[in-house]
Amino acid sequence: MVILFFTLLNEVWAQNFSASVNRKKVAVNQTFTLSFKIDASGNRFTPPNLSKFQVLSGPNQSSSMTYVNGRMTQSITYSYQLRAKSNKLGVIQIGPASIQSNGKTIKSNIVSVEMVKASQQNKNNNQNNNITDQLNDNIHLVLTVNKSNLYVGEQLTATYTLYFNANINGLTDYVKVPGFSSFWSQEFELKENNVTQGNYKGNRYYKSVIKKVLLTPQKSGELTIEPMGVELSARVRIPSRSFFSSYRDIKHTVQSRSKKIKVKALPSGKPATFNGAVGSFTLKSDLSKTEAKTNEAISLTIKVKGNGNLKLFDTPDLEIPPDIETYEPKIKENIKMSNSGNSGYKSFEYVLIPRYAGEYKIPSITFSYFDLTKKRYLNLKTPDYVLNIEGEEKAETTPTTGVNYSNKDEITLLGEDVLFIKTNSDPFREIGKYYFKSGLFYFLIYCPLIILFALIFIFKKHKALNEDLVLVKRRRASRLTKKRLASAQKHLKENNVSGFYEELSRALWGYFSDKINIPFSEISKEKIASLLTEKKLNGEITNELMEIIDQCEFARFAPGSVSDDLESVYKKTAKAITNIDDKI
Repeated sequence: MVILFFTLLNEVWAQNFSASVNRKKVAVNQTFTLSFKIDASGNRFTPPNLSKFQVLSGPNQSSSMTYVNGRMTQSITYSYQLRAKSNKLGVIQIGPASIQSNGKTIKSNIVSVEMVKASQQNKNNNQNNNITDQLNDNIHLVLTVNKSNLYVGEQLTATYTLYFNANINGLTDYVKVPGFSSFWSQEFELKENNVTQGNYKGNRYYKSVIKKVLLTPQKSGELTIEPMGVELSARVRIPSRSFFSSYRDIKHTVQSRSKKIKVKALPSGKPATFNGAVGSFTLKSDLSKTEAKTNEAISLTIKVKGNGNLKLFDTPDLEIPPDIETYEPKIKENIKMSNSGNSGYKSFEYVLIPRYAGEYKIPSITFSYFDLTKKRYLNLKTPDYVLNIEGEEKAETTPTTGVNYSNKDEITLLGEDVLFIKTNSDPFREIGKYYFKSGLFYFLIYCPLIILFALIFIFKKHKALNEDLVLVKRRRASRLTKKRLASAQKHLKENNVSGFYEELSRALWGYFSDKINIPFSEISKEKIASLLTEKKLNGEITNELMEIIDQCEFARFAPGSVSDDLESVYKKTAKAITNIDDKI
């Protein structure tokens, strides 16, 4: 009973969602900070009505972790910098905010601020305001992109650079981490202490790149690259009447602006073999041997090389004769990131095992992509291959009606003078009944024809199913997802948090890409949510899936802040995909 009591108490505490302000009395035209803190993981934060205030910045999101007595806890804070719109004095109430945590919606408390005259404030406010203004003039966080007009699937680089002419001790926290919800993103590895000199608005500053991301837009339209906010520690000089000046370390928050980019949809007339590849590529194939014996493994390698969204397009489709067994390809990548995008190669190695002798043709493979230079779709093809297989012939499906002895010596007498006398007689046959034109006779005559037509029907149906690329992708969606989840589980066992969430995210996007028949590069949370709503799935399943996607995105951009139980996240993902697969 005591254990149950503390367990319930812990759950209540873990979902505590509170609101606070940094000062209860605020002077007219003075800024103050409104904060909402949840002592657990949460998403879908909804702020209160702030129409009476001017929002200078926010919501600025920050997270923290504590480790006490062997237990890790996490908290998330959403903060706003506000200023009252009117000069009216008195108390202003701020209503509750809401957030979703553990499948439940919880609300914060109501807070109040009292608007007073400026003369009632602490005398140090003017000095503090001067210091803040001084830091605002000398520290800037700037978001730049190398492209602002591009196609879906075309890559761009977003860079967050800190310009400063102040004595900065270092970053203390991230108050807002951009989510890139409409992009597929890859973060660059940055060198430590990458401080150089630069120019900002005509003035010389020191500059340091604090975040650099390669982005691939997944949908068309005007997209927003979200701003980023950081808290840093700066050492400032405090004026004094004495000969010596004093210095003080001040925590200062700086935030970049957002950036609008225009993303154009890919032109119409996409080839049937187009799989979302955008850039400039070459195609090469190699067959390990053209002559082999039955049950002998043959390797077919397809290699795509070039510049573009190499990580986003899917496995090419093969048309292999049915008498050759094919396995899922082994994928190898050697991809490098640069300001111009990804470059390198991606290879697919297939293992082919012929089961019967004969001559088999492996048709050419067509790889289609959108060329950014020529602004049109191009098709690349591999050559046809012919396999000559020796060994066991395939058994005939039509049964034989006679008996032939290939070796007459198999029937010989043993040299006895008298053969064995039979003790039983042959069965009698009724007069007038013959095997010819009997039921069994006609059955054996027409049975091969029936089997032949059945095989033709099955073959045509199998061929029609394989020609329907949409249906083929849907059938293999679950199988590919299981393989990707197995890769994520491998990272889980190795405690590789970044690799775990990378594979988990790839599994989710790939699963819905095949199910909805949308290229991997164009899938988005909005399209997934629309599909689940259209299929009238349980809202709890949809919310849980969206929460998992948010966790993956958050983990990939702020891996040091992740504290979720990876085993629990893995099980939730597998369960959600199973529930969705049963109903789609």
